[in-house]
Amino acid sequence: MKIVKINSFRKLIPNYDAFLIDIWGVIHGGGHIYPEVINCLDSILSLKKEIILLSNAPRRAHHVANLLKSKGLPEDICSKIVSSGEATRIALLEKNTLNTMNLGKNYFVIGPHSDNDLLNNTFFDQVYSLSQADFILAIGLNSHTTSIEEHRDIINYGIKKSLIMLCVNPDIEVVRLGKKELCAGALAKKYSELGGSVIYVGKPYQFIYDLCLNHLKTRDKKRVLCIGDGINTDILGARNAGLDSILITGGLIAGELDTVRDKDIPMEDLIDICRNSDVYPTAIMSTLRW
Repeated sequence: MKIVKINSFRKLIPNYDAFLIDIWGVIHGGGHIYPEVINCLDSILSLKKEIILLSNAPRRAHHVANLLKSKGLPEDICSKIVSSGEATRIALLEKNTLNTMNLGKNYFVIGPHSDNDLLNNTFFDQVYSLSQADFILAIGLNSHTTSIEEHRDIINYGIKKSLIMLCVNPDIEVVRLGKKELCAGALAKKYSELGGSVIYVGKPYQFIYDLCLNHLKTRDKKRVLCIGDGINTDILGARNAGLDSILITGGLIAGELDTVRDKDIPMEDLIDICRNSDVYPTAIMSTLRW
């Protein structure tokens, strides 16, 4: 299958009215906002186009917005954010989506302490012993841990007790300032491989795309473009939702190939990556630039 490579985002503007844009790997890589991205997003908004920042961040949308503003992203660009954390909260409170209505009330968190406020001020209660839990809320790896093996006892006990794991971030890993870090998706993958039951919220699963599309004024899906660096999350999710996509190669793929983010990756390597995943974007760019 032919993959189209583009160097300037402005060439695509006439074809679309709304954009669902990934954050990590596209807008930043764990540090400051990429300067060329700010210019690109400002240019999109100046043409009265719609932008939703669509992220697998396992936290509330206002936390994501505050973090982006602290990194230098203008406030008007942060006005519409759909995070997997926010989507999880909505799914649990609505009780009629994602088979979450029978999860129970008490949840045990796997993840850093800084992100465990996801279900604050709801009727759900956080417990601190798996023996008291009705389900596991997987936000990420626990504080001060770097491997799945360090969570083996929790995983084994959860499976033994037949607890469902609710995975708030389906990403397997991210690249932070050039170094790979495991995410909740890696925990969920191991949990499932060992026989545990997992419910995922976030890309590439449909619920989070439905939330985004319901937020848009643009109703024609052919006029909506997804942009991301994860072929098995951003690009697969776009395909499943019936949306066009751009794969940004300067994020996860550049990390996997140990190359710099703005370097062109040989087309044969990109074709191999897409073929191995059986997922193909509408187009590719190294970075999001106008």
